[in-house]
Amino acid sequence: DGRATAGGVDDAARLALARSTPVWAWSLGGEVERRDVWIEAPSNDVLAFAGDEVELSATVAQSGYDDRAFRVDLLDEQGAVLHTLDAAPGPDGSAPLTAKVTAPDDGERRFTFRVSPDSGEADAQNNERTVYVRAVGQKVRVLIVEGQPHWDSKFLVQALKRSPRVEVTAIYRLGQDKQFAVVSAGGEQRRETGDLFPRSLEAFEKYDVVMLGRGCEAFFDDQTDDHLSTFVAEHGGSLVFARGKSYGGRFAPLAKYEPVVWGTLAASDVRIDPTTSRTGVATSASDSPILEIAPAGDLDALIDRLPRLDMVRHTLGVKPLAVILAGGQSDLEGDAPAANGSNDAQRMVVLAYQQFGQGRVVTLNASGLWRWAFRDDQEQPDDAVYERFWISTLRWLLSGSDFLAGHDVALR
Repeated sequence: DGRATAGGVDDAARLALARSTPVWAWSLGGEVERRDVWIEAPSNDVLAFAGDEVELSATVAQSGYDDRAFRVDLLDEQGAVLHTLDAAPGPDGSAPLTAKVTAPDDGERRFTFRVSPDSGEADAQNNERTVYVRAVGQKVRVLIVEGQPHWDSKFLVQALKRSPRVEVTAIYRLGQDKQFAVVSAGGEQRRETGDLFPRSLEAFEKYDVVMLGRGCEAFFDDQTDDHLSTFVAEHGGSLVFARGKSYGGRFAPLAKYEPVVWGTLAASDVRIDPTTSRTGVATSASDSPILEIAPAGDLDALIDRLPRLDMVRHTLGVKPLAVILAGGQSDLEGDAPAANGSNDAQRMVVLAYQQFGQGRVVTLNASGLWRWAFRDDQEQPDDAVYERFWISTLRWLLSGSDFLAGHDVALR
């Protein structure tokens, strides 16, 4: 039987023997090598600022074709060929594909990587992969608040200032009564003094994303809690804890937003570990393009090349419905055991997010990410990873807004 080939053979043979029924088995055919070529892509959905040049990445993979090169076309929505790419899969059977396209001014555009089917190919349905490029607006307005200035906040501000799509206001607190701000917009920069922290809901609404460093409880007054809550929960603003816990001790007006539950220990020399599953928590790294900082299939190799994080705080877990995008593992400082008495003291949540009403809240539990702005190996083009990480984060936060670029209707 060439169709039903699973199970039951031994039982049938014993029954035939018991009834003295002769059986003659005749095997037909032989092994057939499976030949197939297919396209893979790291994501179906690519976010970009309106009109920006975007590099799409994919992988062509093959099985059964030795020393064979393939021609891959990138097609637009009308089926016109935009690029033709020649790829020769290596010993692992795959080869990377990259092509630059222009993001739409609004809405989304569909692009398709396609390799022509070969005669005798096992599956001709996997020879193409569609990627959507979605516009998230013309620019993003970012407020960075830092109560304890550090290299991390300095490099973050510098990276965002280099992008023509980002308007940055960075407020620094140098003492109880001393603040200054750096405002960068439209290619111009100015420095201002005085209390520039938002003191009204209208002041918060001038920004799309608020990023908090350390010591930020010092900026709060009696009305800040209500204004920030309304900005995030009702107006869909985004909040980023860019250096882990942004306050000392306990501070309920900020703790309520955090997706993580803090421990008391800390670890140094931590390797970030992108994850797609964690026991007991609904998680998926594919939920967010934040970590799409490397070509298809190269993320782990890139992270191995990047400097490790200086310090990561121990976390006891995440809050309900929070999503873990990356963890970390290292030796904790101190001798205290994990709070639950298990062996999980070395496991930490490095990157997580959750919805807070209409808005999104992200926690980056790390010090030393600024080192990603440098590269150790001159042969590897990793110097743009730091900037890609933060720009990707901002684009993703904008994509969570009800009204995307060019849209005046939202569907939930």
